[in-house]
Amino acid sequence: MTNRRNLFRAAGALAGAAFIPAAHAASPKHPSGMNGVRTLKGGRIKRIEPFKRDLAPSLRLQAFAQQPYNHARIRHPMVRKSWLEKGHRAGGEGRESDPFVRVSWEKAAKLVAGELKRVRETYDPGAIWGGSYGWMRTSSVGNARNLLQRVLNLNGGNTTYTGDYSTGCAQVVLPYVIGSNGVYEQVTSWELINEKTELVVLWGADPTITNDIDWCTTIHENAGGLRALKARDVKVVAINPLKPDTAECFGDKAQGIAPRPGTDVAMMLGSTSRACASGSSPK
Repeated sequence: MTNRRNLFRAAGALAGAAFIPAAHAASPKHPSGMNGVRTLKGGRIKRIEPFKRDLAPSLRLQAFAQQPYNHARIRHPMVRKSWLEKGHRAGGEGRESDPFVRVSWEKAAKLVAGELKRVRETYDPGAIWGGSYGWMRTSSVGNARNLLQRVLNLNGGNTTYTGDYSTGCAQVVLPYVIGSNGVYEQVTSWELINEKTELVVLWGADPTITNDIDWCTTIHENAGGLRALKARDVKVVAINPLKPDTAECFGDKAQGIAPRPGTDVAMMLGSTSRACASGSSPK
């Protein structure tokens, strides 16, 4: 009998055999931020101990220990009742009111394969949306986005997206402003920041929160850099409608500016205009 683990193990073969008439080349590429050692008792995870080199262990580690047993976890393939009975002809009938019916992994694979074939042949592969972001994956090997798009590429292609929501339009705009992508290039080292920085501006940023996660695992090395800045008495200005946790970490060394939500661009333009008019901006 097929189960979730065996199905994923055979995903490559399944994609080639069940989803497509002929295979084409496929190209491979949100982040747990969790790393640690599991403590088991009776076959269940009881506690996750942080990795010893982790500079700021996540407070969410113990929540992750409980996650596999959460009552809200979907443990089996489930299909909306009206769609299971009528397929795409059900349309939107039963949405938000229909019960979901448990099916076998074999049945689920057959339903997905049939629907991919139907849409591809009725319309074209561009009618299939393959933009799963892959958040909450475990490791890069199990990246949901990679696995999904490999299958859909083998199916003839799909409609996807450019960039990501972590950097928004910056990947599109910055090449025209600074001549390169910027956001995913080598950044200034913590050593240089701590040696040269006189003022830190947190513009809508809260690194103690955002650096709690990473694409795979993290030892939260940014925590060491922030602690070194705090020890140097560097001035910090936090521009945010709500005071970020990072500003709280710096205590009275951090000044808060709370603009109305949605007015930050106007504030940027005003600050730039003021700097240019006063002659204080770099030439």
